[in-house]
Formats: sequence, C-alpha cells, structure tokens
Amino acid sequence: MHFYCSPGMTVKIVCLHIGEFLQVLHQKLADGALVEKTIAASMVWALVANNQKGKVVIKCSGIDAKLQEALNQLQLLSTSEDTESDEGIRIISSVLQIIYAENNTTRKQ
Repeated sequence: MHFYCSPGMTVKIVCLHIGEFLQVLHQKLADGALVEKTIAASMVWALVANNQKGKVVIKCSGIDAKLQEALNQLQLLSTSEDTESDEGIRIISSVLQIIYAENNTTRKQ
C-alpha cells in the first residue's frame, strides 16, 4: 500500500485515514485473542491521545463500540487471578475514558 505524506502529515493522521487500518483494528477488537485486543486498544490510545480529530474518527468508525464490547467480554471472562485480563481491562477502560473525555482545554484570547 502506497500513501503519499505531505510534509505536515503525521503518522496519526495517516493511520486515521487508511480504511484498511481501521478495519484491522475493528476486526482485532471483535475477534482477536486477548493480546490482540490489548494491542489494538493500545494503538487506538496512541491515535486519540491529544487528538480531537482522532477521537471523532474512532467514534464514527464504530471502534469505540468494539472497545466497549471487548471490555464487557473481558470483564465477564476475567477471574480474580488473571493478571493478563486485568491489564487488558485497564488499558481498554483507559482508552474509552480518553475517547469520551471532554476537551477541557481553553483557548487564550
């Protein structure tokens, strides 16, 4: 896959505009193993951190709903001794909080 990057484009912007990339995230969150879901959630975290446009793209593509489904599934299947599931739950919960956090920064006039 070839994608031309203009000088002002960042990796975040490029990834958010490649449909195949978003489809892979969607698929891994829906059908992936625990480690794949955790990695996909971490990738979403990197894309939406301090990026309002990224949050909008993630919401519009339905990835936020897949994150919530993955979180619900992990919470149901988690045992008290399953530290791997606990880590996945923490990561996905944090990503969802970032996605739904209001933009509280104020502009200087």
